[in-house]
Amino acid sequence: MKNNLSIFLLLTFLLASINLDAKGMPQNSPSFFSKAKMTTAIISPNGNYIATITNEKNGQNLNLINSENRSSQVLIDLTEFASEEASIGNITWLDNQNISVQFVDIKKGVENLLDTTTRRFLLVIKIPTKENKEPLIKSVRTKGWIVNPLIDKDDEFLYAKSGVYSKVYRIKPSKLSLHKARLGKLGKKDGAQFKKKNEVVSIDGYAVRWFFDLAGEVKAVLSYNQKGELKLNQYEEKNKNVEVYKWADKLDDNKKDDRLIPIALSSEKDTYYSLDLSEDEERSIYKVNYKEDKEQLVYESSTHQVVNVILAERSHELVGLKILVNGEVQNYFIDNLLSNENNSFKAKRNNLLKVSISQTLDKSQSIIYSESFNQPGQFFTIVAKKQQKRLIGSFFPHLDNKLKTRQIEGKVVVEGLHIPYLLNLPSNKSKIPLPLIVYPHGGPIGIFDDHYFDATSQYLNNKGFAVLRVNYRGSSGYSLKLKNAGKRQWGELILEDIVEATNKVSKRADIDSNSICILGMSYGGYAATMLTIFHPEIFKCGVNIAGVSDVNLYLNSPYSSNKQDKWMKEYIGDTVAEYEINKAISPVYHVNKLVRPLLVIHGKKDKVVDVEHAFRLKLMLEKYEKKFEWKLFEEQGHSMNSPDAMLELMETSVDFIARQLKK
Repeated sequence: MKNNLSIFLLLTFLLASINLDAKGMPQNSPSFFSKAKMTTAIISPNGNYIATITNEKNGQNLNLINSENRSSQVLIDLTEFASEEASIGNITWLDNQNISVQFVDIKKGVENLLDTTTRRFLLVIKIPTKENKEPLIKSVRTKGWIVNPLIDKDDEFLYAKSGVYSKVYRIKPSKLSLHKARLGKLGKKDGAQFKKKNEVVSIDGYAVRWFFDLAGEVKAVLSYNQKGELKLNQYEEKNKNVEVYKWADKLDDNKKDDRLIPIALSSEKDTYYSLDLSEDEERSIYKVNYKEDKEQLVYESSTHQVVNVILAERSHELVGLKILVNGEVQNYFIDNLLSNENNSFKAKRNNLLKVSISQTLDKSQSIIYSESFNQPGQFFTIVAKKQQKRLIGSFFPHLDNKLKTRQIEGKVVVEGLHIPYLLNLPSNKSKIPLPLIVYPHGGPIGIFDDHYFDATSQYLNNKGFAVLRVNYRGSSGYSLKLKNAGKRQWGELILEDIVEATNKVSKRADIDSNSICILGMSYGGYAATMLTIFHPEIFKCGVNIAGVSDVNLYLNSPYSSNKQDKWMKEYIGDTVAEYEINKAISPVYHVNKLVRPLLVIHGKKDKVVDVEHAFRLKLMLEKYEKKFEWKLFEEQGHSMNSPDAMLELMETSVDFIARQLKK
C-alpha cells in the first residue's frame, strides 16, 4: 500500500521513560525504538577479519574487527564520503585485502525511482597491513555496479555497465584511482580497465540484472531490448545465450510467470528467486524455473516491501531480505518457514531464529545471526573445529539478555478456520492478573506477526501489559488457505477472528478480563476503532494509529497506483458497485454507537492512509460528543520515521490506556 512501482521502476531501484502507576507498571524503560547499532557482519575469505556496518549518531560506519583479538577500527565514516541522504547499500569481501562498499542515495527517488538525482557509487577499500593505520580507499568512477566479487581470486571482481549495449568487465582494484583524487593529464579513469580485452560478457539492450553461479560464471541476464521488452536470457554455453522468457507490456495476473520477476539465481538449476509484482507491495519470494514454467512460494515478508534478497555466500540459499523501511533499505534475516509441496508453512515454529550469513572459503568459520522474541538480533562467529562461539555485536546491545518476557503460541477456530495467535507476557509474575493490550497488525492481507523480536510488544510488556497479536485470516506466513480467506473480510470475519482470540485469552487465570484495550496501526487502527465501537463489553478503550476511518475514501486514494487500485478492488471492495457495503464497514459512520474512550493518532504527511481519515473521525466524535483524545504528528507519515517520534507515540498510547484502565 506504500509505493507506486512499475516493473521498470522496481528493477531500476534494485540496481526514555514515563511514570505510570496503573497495575504496578514499571517507572522506567530502556529504549526499544532506537536505531539498530550493528546491522550486518561478514567474514573475510581467510577468516582473519570481520567487516561490520554500524549506525552511529552522525550516520553509518564501516568497521574492521580482528577475528582473533577483537580489536576494531573504523574504515569508513559515511559522513566523510556522502550526504546525509545516502547509505551503505551493500558490503562484500573481494579478497582477503579488499572490501567493496556500494553506496546508494536512498532518500531521493523513493517516490519516483527514475529520479535522475539518485546516486550510486562503489568504493574499494584496501585494509591496512597494520592495525590503526589508515585504509587505502579507491573508487570506481564509471557508472554501474558490482555483479560478482570473484572472492576466490585475488585483485579481481566483475563490474556491470549498462546502456544500449550492456557489458560486464573484469576489474583489478589495484589499478583503480584513489577516491576523489584528481586525475592528471596522463591519468586514466579507472585505470583504463573498461575496454575490450577486459570484457567478460555483453548483450544488446539495457541489462538490469546479471546472474552468476558460485564459480563466477555468467548464467543469465535480465534486460530490456530496443523495443522496450523485458526478457530473460540464459547462457547455455559461454557467451551464447538463449531467450528463456519475455514479459508482456502489462502484468497478466492470469499468466503466472508474467507477475514474477527474477532478482537472484538460486542453487537449483535454471531456477531464480523472484518477486511477485501483482501484490500491492512486493512481500512474497518465489523460486521460479522459467524454462519449465514452475513456481514455488518460499517466503513471505511479515510487514515490509522486499527490494532484494540476501543469499548465503557459498550456497545461494536464501538467508535474508533487503526491505524498505521508512525510505531506507535494511537487512532482515530469516529462517526457512516453508515445508514444501503445497506451499503450506510449517505448523510448528521455533522461537529462536539462527542462520549462517557468512563463511570463510574453507567453511571453517561462520558468522551466525541469532534472534528470538525477547532477544534482538545478535551476530556471532563460530569456529567449527573448536565449537567456539563469540559475540561480534548486536542490533540493540542495551537490551542484550535483559528481557525476561514469555511468549505463548495458541490458536482459535473461527468458522472452521484455525486462527493462530501469539501472547507475550511480562516477566513479573507477581502482578497477576495482567491487563491486556490486543495489538492487531496492519495490512491486513499478506502481513503477519512472526515469532521473533517485536519492539512494540516488548515495550508494552515492559510497561506491565500482556500483549495479544492475532494472525487473523488474510495473514501470510502460515498457509495460502489462511491468507486467501481474508479476501473482502475487512469489516467481517477478520474482526471476528480478533474477537474470538481475545475471548479465549481473556479466560486465562493470568489475564484480567476487565482490563482489556486494543491498539493498532494502519489496518490495526481501523480494527481498534471498529472493535471498540461494537464490543464495549470486551474493550475498555481503543487506540487508532493511522487507521482507515472511511473505506470508500481509502479505495479512492490519490496516492495508489493502478496496480494497487486493482489489488484493493479484489481484496477489499469496489467503491462504485459496493459503495453502501463499504460504508457499512466504515468506523466514521458508526461513531454514534461508541461508548468507550478512543485515542486517535495520525501523521499529517501520511500518503498511505490520508490524514483526512483522522479528521473525518474527529469531526464525528465531536458531533456526537464522544470521549476521545487526539494527537497529530505534523512531520510524520504513515510510519513513525524516527525513534523519537515512535517513542512519543507509544508513551502517549500507554498513558491513555493506563488512565482508562484505572477508572
